Amino acid sequence: MAVVDPQHRLHLLRLSGDFCRMVYLARTTPGPAVSRGLECYDRAVRAGLERLTGCHLEDREWRQAQLPGRLTGFGLRGSTDSADAAYVASRAATHRLCQAVHHGHAWNAAP
Repeated sequence: MAVVDPQHRLHLLRLSGDFCRMVYLARTTPGPAVSRGLECYDRAVRAGLERLTGCHLEDREWRQAQLPGRLTGFGLRGSTDSADAAYVASRAATHRLCQAVHHGHAWNAAP
């Protein structure tokens, strides 16, 4: 069954293209190890929106689509924009727990 209604298509894109779906990967894996995959994911979400609207989006228009709805966007956040911050926040939040489990744990240990 084909989804014909453009609002239904946008809703499905928002559910599948939301950064929250990528947050686990971004929080648990260093940026250099996943950056190409996250960029590919972001391009696929952008391409999905372009197919939905039937037009090519300029960078300015894509940035607007990434804004939340209250700021006239579609809420399609880019996963590469927040990945490094998510990883550092995750490490900071779990650092003491890691030290409690493994006394030799060091913040700057190679991944």
